[in-house]
Amino acid sequence: MKKIAITALTLIAINILATSCKKEYNCECDNFSTIVEASSESEAQTTCSAKGTGCDIQ
Repeated sequence: MKKIAITALTLIAINILATSCKKEYNCECDNFSTIVEASSESEAQTTCSAKGTGCDIQ
């Protein structure tokens, strides 16, 4: 039982560290805006551009 608890806590810690590395970026498009989560600005720009025409990180 102790080994299961340690394994579960380790997985939770890894998950928290992995998600905390991402930042939120504001993706402004022609007629809407949305928030994009990415680990770098270039990744955010790529994700934002895929949302539609005229989309850019602000």
